Amino acid sequence: PEYTSYNTIDFLSAKTGLIAGGSYPPRHDFAAPNWIDPAHAQRRREWPTLSIVLETRDRGATWTPTTAPLLGRVTQLRLARDGWGLSLFNFEYAFEWPSEVYAIDLTTGKSTESFRAKDRLVTDVALFPGKHAFLGAIEPPGRDPQLPIPGKVKMLESTDLKQWHEMEVDYRAVATRVILAPVDAKHIWAATNTGMILHLVP
Repeated sequence: PEYTSYNTIDFLSAKTGLIAGGSYPPRHDFAAPNWIDPAHAQRRREWPTLSIVLETRDRGATWTPTTAPLLGRVTQLRLARDGWGLSLFNFEYAFEWPSEVYAIDLTTGKSTESFRAKDRLVTDVALFPGKHAFLGAIEPPGRDPQLPIPGKVKMLESTDLKQWHEMEVDYRAVATRVILAPVDAKHIWAATNTGMILHLVP
């Protein structure tokens, strides 16, 4: 229990919802932060950990757990009322991509890769019916996306969860994390951990 946490929750309807997290035991190969020895950090490869999903179909009265050994941590989960979801995985150690986004067909339970890029660290997702989605991301300033150095804020949009195009973003926006606050697909705000609030201009 001391190594297990639940990181995100969302509901598809008043009755159906998901909670995602995992069990992340400590690693003893190197205890110092990545920024102290970036070269050593690049040799610390990502290991599989136990991911956990809890599902309810009765307004939270009961929850059914599912576990699987997966790479990375589920840090965000968003569900749309037409039966689709997006799950965001972030990677703490050296890996080919800093983050991955998967599309979930909630009717079949099948997950497929939706987005990943070596130079984009996705920190939040927003999803609307019709497979209309947005990603809040940063462009890491170096090889290690975990370094505490702000990078340029990037916003991406898709209408099929497969093809993504980058939106124009104020050049002054830099951060290590972007958090999205959507009302609908035409009214989205983004907050950065460096103190800037961005607003989508249709």
